[in-house]
Amino acid sequence: MPYLKAESGIQWYFQEKGEGEILLLIHGWSFDSGIWTKQIDFLSRDYKVIAIDLPGHGLSEYKAGVDIASDLLSLIKKTNYEDLTVIGHSFGGVLALKLVMQNPVLFKRLILVNSSPKFLNAGGVRLGLDDKDVLKMQDFLEDKYPEILLVFYRWLFTEKERKMSCFKDAWRLVSDRKQWPQKQALAYFLSMIEQTDLTGSLEEINIPTLIIYSSSDPICSEDAAKFMKERIRNSTLKRFEGGHLPFLMYEEEFFSMFEAKPRTEDLNEYQFTK
Repeated sequence: MPYLKAESGIQWYFQEKGEGEILLLIHGWSFDSGIWTKQIDFLSRDYKVIAIDLPGHGLSEYKAGVDIASDLLSLIKKTNYEDLTVIGHSFGGVLALKLVMQNPVLFKRLILVNSSPKFLNAGGVRLGLDDKDVLKMQDFLEDKYPEILLVFYRWLFTEKERKMSCFKDAWRLVSDRKQWPQKQALAYFLSMIEQTDLTGSLEEINIPTLIIYSSSDPICSEDAAKFMKERIRNSTLKRFEGGHLPFLMYEEEFFSMFEAKPRTEDLNEYQFTK
């Protein structure tokens, strides 16, 4: 199986498929690279797709107290990859932002899928969750793990989405796990979610950035997307209907952003195509 050891000593698991420009896929809290199964298959027709398991998720090892973004950056440097397009979903979007901020020359494009620079409503900036929601999840992890994850995953879909014909496949991808994430890793990532605030650093991003958000996302609001749009140069917005996982529920629309088209410098059109 493909593993790489980072500076921390953690063995990171990754999937790699295809040839061409590199797309790095980073999943969100409590998921793993399997959430991207259909995206890997589709996008690898035209790109080299690399999907990682975050520490303590999927098949990657876990070690407490590691700076996850810096550790991942050490892996990217080890592979000598450059001109990457990094796609981060939810908390994976926070890591994507940190990667670009820490070493912008390695990255060509940034795609944030239902993410936020600050998940917790505090300090006068309200872009996401109340602290009581995060504390509640921490308590549930102690008493109701892993069952609480299934409740959490269901919450990520709207009632309308749960009635759609594609929901069965989407639900299988999020709930049918060979290996659940490690509980201590989930708790550590929740603490990172509490502490992370990148609202004052967004102006540092200066590569083409696509900000995807959904109309009824219970975690990452439209306000968060527009907040990022106002502060990230060369950024554009893409709105989906529904909840927190548009790349599962609206696959055709999501994939259309990557179909082969002539290159363009017009930021009103998607510059994320081959």
